[in-house]
Parts: sequence; structure tokens; C-alpha cells
Amino acid sequence: MTAEEKEELEIRKRLLYLLGLIFIFIIFLFSSVIVRF
Repeated sequence: MTAEEKEELEIRKRLLYLLGLIFIFIIFLFSSVIVRF
């Protein structure tokens, strides 16, 4: 594995981590909106 490939993997891990956080945040907002109605 080259250094460039390792960097690409790190970027992908960060993107997946961010997507996961955003997904949890959206579910949290969605559930709080449902509770209000």
C-alpha cells in the first residue's frame, strides 16, 4: 500500500464517520418532530 492509498482510506473513514453523525442527527431531529405532533 502506498502513502496515497493510505491517505485515501483515512479520508473515506472520515467521510463515513461524518455521514454516520449526520444520519444520527437527522434521526434525532425527525423523532423530536414526530413527538411534538
